[in-house]
Amino acid sequence: MRHSYKIFFILIILLSSCKLFHPDDDEDKQTTQRIAFLRDRDPDNALYNDNDLWIIDIDGTNETQLTSDINIANFIFSPNGQKICFEVSLNEELNEPLNFSDLYLINSDGSELHKIPNSEGYMLSHLHFTPSGDKLVFEIYLQPNYYPDIFTMNIDGTQLTNITNTDTLGEDINDITPDGTQILFTRWKRNAPLSDLYLIDLYGNVIDCINCDDPNFYSFNPIFSRDGAAIYFWGGEKYVGEDRWNNGSMFVTPFFSMNIDGSDIKTIWEGPALTSYSDFQLAPNDEFLAYSIDSGTFPNGVVEQNIYRLNIDGTDNKNLTESIGSAFHQDISNDGSYITFSSFRYKTRDIYIMNSNGDNINYLTNGIHPKFQPNN
Repeated sequence: MRHSYKIFFILIILLSSCKLFHPDDDEDKQTTQRIAFLRDRDPDNALYNDNDLWIIDIDGTNETQLTSDINIANFIFSPNGQKICFEVSLNEELNEPLNFSDLYLINSDGSELHKIPNSEGYMLSHLHFTPSGDKLVFEIYLQPNYYPDIFTMNIDGTQLTNITNTDTLGEDINDITPDGTQILFTRWKRNAPLSDLYLIDLYGNVIDCINCDDPNFYSFNPIFSRDGAAIYFWGGEKYVGEDRWNNGSMFVTPFFSMNIDGSDIKTIWEGPALTSYSDFQLAPNDEFLAYSIDSGTFPNGVVEQNIYRLNIDGTDNKNLTESIGSAFHQDISNDGSYITFSSFRYKTRDIYIMNSNGDNINYLTNGIHPKFQPNN
């Protein structure tokens, strides 16, 4: 009988120590990292903007709804992870030709939700916080031509400023230097195959046009290294030409690095021909990059898309989600240990998490657009 009690108490201790799934055995990481995401209030009707903002621990616990009945199109965390800025779509249907939005701000615990003054009713895109967290940088599509210009604004809505102010050219924000002093952007014109890559400060002063001396240069999704000394990008001069066009879309394959003044361009990795990359992201420690590739369509009509990992030195290119088959909108954790992503594999909007080497893929919750909360 005494042995039976011992066995009973041992079982109680073991059961009390059991936890839900987490990506690895590092308990500190598990309890401190959270993921924000969007969840559709009406998933059976994909034509309408009806996403709310949620947040969840990376082990699947403490799932919390932060907003209700607000149609969120996109969101970003502040650099310290304490605030979330998001675009609220004013359009009821996703397929409307012009998508107008308001900007809102909320604390990451769901408190102090408010609309940012002077941000109402614009066509917005490429929303960024500056590294200090006190300013927002974004594009506004202006009438009559609806070319995007780059604007800055304090997070309280003051000092909304057009810092590019071009009527017949468009600007797309690519990245901001880690010290917050320079914006990397591409300047383009409709029906023109190539674009120019610029550095500009927060006041609109052009620091450098990186490729103006080379009209054949092309960079796709350029981003800064974590120290701001280099730029990584897909594309390049010798890979641009008519053979790279297919039904109006450019397919760029090699992966390059260069200094921020455009010098010392190096080929890091030669990708397969005629492949279209998206969701390009560099790990926080500059160790690797993650990206996705469209590779076909499943019999149920879902696009077959996978997430790949490539070491920053060009080695070990690996398909991380081959077993899932529909994976995109990935985000890398603050320490580079995990990757979360969306999947429509079974025609449901689901979120998964895995170790950054592709091991231990697990379902997390229902939703789209997952993003790790910074813990700076």
